[in-house]
Amino acid sequence: MTLVPNLTGGDASASVDDEPRPVSEGPDGLEDAVGLRRLLELSCDWHWVLDEHWRLVRLNGRHMDQGPNLRRVQVGKPPWDWPGVLVDGADFARFREALLQHRSFYELEYTLRDHRGYLCYMAVSGEPLFDRKNYFAGYIGTTRDITQRKRAIALVTLEHAVTRNLAEAATSRKILQAVMRVICESEQWETAGFFRVEDEQGTTRLITGWSGPGMTATASDYYKDTTGKLISSGGLLSQVVATAKPLWVEAMKETQTTWAQRVQRTGERATFFCPVLVDGHVSGVFAFASREVRAPDDGLLQTMRVIGEQVGQFLKRKQAEQVLRESEARFRALTELSSDWYWEIDADFRLTRIEGRHIEDSNSLSGDSAIGKRRRETGWEVEDAGGWQAHRAQLEAQRPFRDVVLMHNRADSARRYISISGEPMHDIHGAFEGYRGVGTDITERKLAEDRIQHLATHDVLTGLPNRALFGELLAAAVHSAERHRLKIALLFIDLDRFKFINDTLGHDAGDVVLTNTAQHLTGCLRSSDVVARLGGDEFVVLMQQVDGTEDVAMVAQKIVAAAGRPVLLRGCECQVTASVGISIYGVDAVDEQSLLHNADVAMYMAKLDGKNGFRFYPPPH
Repeated sequence: MTLVPNLTGGDASASVDDEPRPVSEGPDGLEDAVGLRRLLELSCDWHWVLDEHWRLVRLNGRHMDQGPNLRRVQVGKPPWDWPGVLVDGADFARFREALLQHRSFYELEYTLRDHRGYLCYMAVSGEPLFDRKNYFAGYIGTTRDITQRKRAIALVTLEHAVTRNLAEAATSRKILQAVMRVICESEQWETAGFFRVEDEQGTTRLITGWSGPGMTATASDYYKDTTGKLISSGGLLSQVVATAKPLWVEAMKETQTTWAQRVQRTGERATFFCPVLVDGHVSGVFAFASREVRAPDDGLLQTMRVIGEQVGQFLKRKQAEQVLRESEARFRALTELSSDWYWEIDADFRLTRIEGRHIEDSNSLSGDSAIGKRRRETGWEVEDAGGWQAHRAQLEAQRPFRDVVLMHNRADSARRYISISGEPMHDIHGAFEGYRGVGTDITERKLAEDRIQHLATHDVLTGLPNRALFGELLAAAVHSAERHRLKIALLFIDLDRFKFINDTLGHDAGDVVLTNTAQHLTGCLRSSDVVARLGGDEFVVLMQQVDGTEDVAMVAQKIVAAAGRPVLLRGCECQVTASVGISIYGVDAVDEQSLLHNADVAMYMAKLDGKNGFRFYPPPH
């Protein structure tokens, strides 16, 4: 039978005899054969021949003495039946397709698992053989073991993949799961778990696990049931914790671990452990397992040392970030519970930071427009005594302060109040850096206080000052008149016929009369004059800095006229009049009691004169 290699995959262009002939006869031919064999051994690990059914018929090479005899396990079988070959991979599919299509191929790769459980990577090249009738007769080819190179690349890729997943993971749990998934998928481990170290004795706790699609439901359920449970010391995990070194077990036995139920229920055998180091201390342990027996892989163990340190650093960073987030969350919660803002100002007292619940309010202390400005430049005024000048002196003295009240007049004429407290900040060298503090919106409280104060000093019905406030105002006016030798006038006003309206039409009608009277009286006076309601239908007017009785009489006449204006009550016009008594401080009174008494007496004199008029005390001469 004549066989020739077809370099193009087409017709054969040369042939040899049916029986193979030596390269040459004699000593020189023998030397040529030896040289050819040496060249093959230098260029490849094996050279082989397949028959027309792709069965291995010849295999030679320099590694024939390593492991089981390859001839015995492979001769007579096509490549897809060779022991350990991973026929489901894409690489082997390309190799098989080239063989079936009788094509030449070069450096096609496939993967197999050897008798120790290691993954081995092969690069194969081949040429088809055809007889002189161009019938396919088999293959000749070479194979190189590229495991060392592929493993080096795979381990570097594994490190990069782990690093990438570490960078992308948002939480510690996601970090751990990503690392386990990448290693299991890359190195064909079936399950993995991360065990956190709980104490110095090596007690651990399963935090999270990962299992591939090939694991049985029993194994997956066991891992789920075990998550969160303590695993006592004394087994392989505590050994890794104690030594801080990776550990590989080819075929784990129940006696080697305190976690014996794992072996019983999952059927796992080969296991390797990798410590996760944080500042030289073991904080956790990765455990990877397979149901196959697998011999130690020094390259993977070395890579896992690096990965364990990487994971430890990332977990430390994530833990620090989590502590910081929790601290900030507590700080924000406490700030929101105790105040509305947190703020900072620099050494020039300019706002550099402000955050809180009201930062979007343009009328608040915050907002982008406030950053870089001093508080006074934001439109806020200090309501406390001394104003901004006193507060700035406090800041320049670098003293802490509490409850400084700021007031802001809003565009809608409403006022807003905030209370701020702060303390100075210093760097590690003691240099002043500014202030930090909190602020609280106290507008509602201030308005409530103002309302309470107003109710305490003003008449609820008319809004005029009541007897208590008028007494304070009168005392202050008398004191000022005595000091500066001025005259003041007091007009005591009592409404005529008011009792009749109250009794016949009711208190609601009387309230309307009183409200209108208050408005009419206010309209008759100067801005410096004060009108108050003492109670019932009695009103008083305090005129300050009067020159003579003529001005006072003119005002009294206006009051009498205003009080006599008709009021529409329940569809009918009703009219009341006013009797006014006048007393002049500095003429007929020397204190506020006599001033008020004399005006009251003069009012009764006006009523005796027929009402609807005014009288001075005593009658003018």
